[in-house]
Amino acid sequence: MLSKINSPQDIKDLSLVELEVLASQIRRYLIETLEKTGGHLSSNLGTVELTLAIHKVFDAPNDRIVWDVGHQTYTHKILTGRRDQLDSIRQFGGISGFLKCHESDYDCFGAGHATTSLSALLGFIIADKAQGRDNYHVAVIGDGALSGGMAFEAMNTMGARNQRAMIILNDNEMSIGHNVGYLAKKLDHVRNSPGYVAAKNKYGPNMSQQVKKTLSSFKKYLRRMVMPSTLFEELGLRYYGPVDGHNLEELIAAMEIIKDYHGPTVLHVLTKKGKGYGFAEKNPILYHGVGPFDASKEIVEGKKEDFSAVFGNKLVEMAKKDSRVFAITAAMTQGTGLEKFSRTFPNRLIDVGIAEETAVTMAASMALGGLKPYLAIYSTFLQRGFDQLIHDMALHQAPMVLCIDRSGIVGADGETHQGIYDTSFLSIVPGINLWAPMDKVELEAMLEESLSFDKPLAIKYPRGNCPLLTKELGNIRENLLYSKGARTLVVSYGTMMEELLGLYEEEEFDLYNHRIILPLDLKKLGEVFSAYERVIVIEDNIYTGSLAEKLAGHFDIVPLTLDDGFLEQGSREELRKSQGLDREALRRFIKEG
Repeated sequence: MLSKINSPQDIKDLSLVELEVLASQIRRYLIETLEKTGGHLSSNLGTVELTLAIHKVFDAPNDRIVWDVGHQTYTHKILTGRRDQLDSIRQFGGISGFLKCHESDYDCFGAGHATTSLSALLGFIIADKAQGRDNYHVAVIGDGALSGGMAFEAMNTMGARNQRAMIILNDNEMSIGHNVGYLAKKLDHVRNSPGYVAAKNKYGPNMSQQVKKTLSSFKKYLRRMVMPSTLFEELGLRYYGPVDGHNLEELIAAMEIIKDYHGPTVLHVLTKKGKGYGFAEKNPILYHGVGPFDASKEIVEGKKEDFSAVFGNKLVEMAKKDSRVFAITAAMTQGTGLEKFSRTFPNRLIDVGIAEETAVTMAASMALGGLKPYLAIYSTFLQRGFDQLIHDMALHQAPMVLCIDRSGIVGADGETHQGIYDTSFLSIVPGINLWAPMDKVELEAMLEESLSFDKPLAIKYPRGNCPLLTKELGNIRENLLYSKGARTLVVSYGTMMEELLGLYEEEEFDLYNHRIILPLDLKKLGEVFSAYERVIVIEDNIYTGSLAEKLAGHFDIVPLTLDDGFLEQGSREELRKSQGLDREALRRFIKEG
């Protein structure tokens, strides 16, 4: 059946039984494909029936369907003409692991960051109404994404405008990790209210479908008998649910019943991450994003010595000695290496949910209040707190520490996740200090040094293996020159240093580890550069705002950076090669220019 599905129109006339068979085939196809390619597995297994129901009831692309984040849309891609391209997902030159407007007309809005969907939907509602279109508007947002402020801002406006829209709350009790905060507790109360469940079980089976339809939303009225109104209703949105997100009959009926309501509605759908694949159901966090794997065997998570793990282990060591040390995460405890910290110091780890702006401002005031907060955050997600970096951290010169993970080229997650802008946007934050370790020794030394640092500090490091490269550390607050008396000097920092140190052993050039990116010591740099005929600056950051651009304003240098713009998905090696930053390209550039 799956081989015959080339567009959403092909499922319109399928029976309920046929849709259930198709769901089973899609789930199997997802597992078989991602075994080879890797990708976001557990989230996509959890949205198969939900996606089928949406495309059964609504008429995309005329009807606008906006997905929050987009990493749970593999079934959507399969149904919208990209089934045979799924084996290229997240691969160099293949289709994206997220949604892209230019990849398909069915992707009306793309996103790699959470909480954007409701604001985007609001814009489409206004645009379509202004142009006389009478189409439907649907947003799918996860319960984890509701912890982000944009979602509340959009719901506030939706409630005030009172125009037709359906918000599908995909509630699987998780974002990447387990959800935190008051809203998560309230949703759990809705899911598990003893009064609601008891009443549903007692009266529900005895009510005919006609009675349920007459009530328009049996569950809504039943819930109100035993529970107070929801937050959504207080914001002016009609609430319906919760419904079983893996029951196609219930999903389709619910959407059909409420889709013509004249105002905004929330359909609360309960799904299970990893649904239908036992290993993923058991450990949805581990199976959230996977590399190629063997579906017949459970993935065994080995001990990692990547930059995230080194950071997390060192922070635990520091916290044992200094009670001021606190860790902050925005729903990324596992990804940023803070699991051990959360177990060792549960009261000193603050998880704000998907709310990076709050994380930055809170860290600033914690620092001003006498603590030493370490905000661990992916480079791409730090972009979301840019105003707070200037307004709340820099303006107050708060001595907090930004620990920026996934800096530089990240890889398969593509444009929305590459960390290739952090040097650029941090370079315009007044008074910030930016450091970039090249290995484990430098990272641990910088973290140790940060304890006594009394200004805003950012330490950025890449994804992946944390090597041991340092033979001479020197003063960690200063840059370090590797010299053999050559006439060419190569300047770099961080993740590029591993490749360049290898070339340094083979080629005729000196190497300057510019690990203290900001502030610039122009006097010192002038003294160093004056000894060379040629100075090359290499970094995996876009040119605009880069170290290379800043140095070019003061010295005669030759830059080699990433192109300004976006960088698509692929392995780090493929992407470096595409940008002329692989080993052989670097060798040629240093020798020939």
